[in-house]
Amino acid sequence: MKMMTMKSIGEKYYDFNIQKELIIYKYLCKTKYYKKKFKKLQSDLKFDTYYEWENYVKEKHKDLSDEKLSEFSKFLNLQKRNERPVFEMMSWLMPAVFSVYINICVDVAYKDNNSLFSHIFIIIISYIFFILIAREIIKPLLDECSRDNFFDDYKEIIDNLIKERKEK
Repeated sequence: MKMMTMKSIGEKYYDFNIQKELIIYKYLCKTKYYKKKFKKLQSDLKFDTYYEWENYVKEKHKDLSDEKLSEFSKFLNLQKRNERPVFEMMSWLMPAVFSVYINICVDVAYKDNNSLFSHIFIIIISYIFFILIAREIIKPLLDECSRDNFFDDYKEIIDNLIKERKEK
């Protein structure tokens, strides 16, 4: 028997497609990097206020039993914990990569300090390096922050739904 992934568990038991829900949340937060994905999003899933989004989440999960809601809350907590190590690794890796890059540039500049080629080489490599840094490190770091906030906010809504049911 094949082991289920967290994605498939979320979809099967909680009607929770993490990719879709993240895009909805990022639209709510007006994240700039996902404009192409926002165009594919159905208009009724484009929320401009937290209140609208909160009502959508509550409505979507209102039919889950108390037990399932509690399990879903724990599932969201686990998802958040699984995301954190990647974010922490990237946050300490970035300064190390910058240090190595600067060291290489300084070495090239000192070895051949009068050459036009070395200056052009450093400019070209710097341009490529900063594009890669922006695409491969900074964007995922920003994405991790929004994913972390997403899990916090979604879990808070689910926990409030559980609390509201207990008060009735």
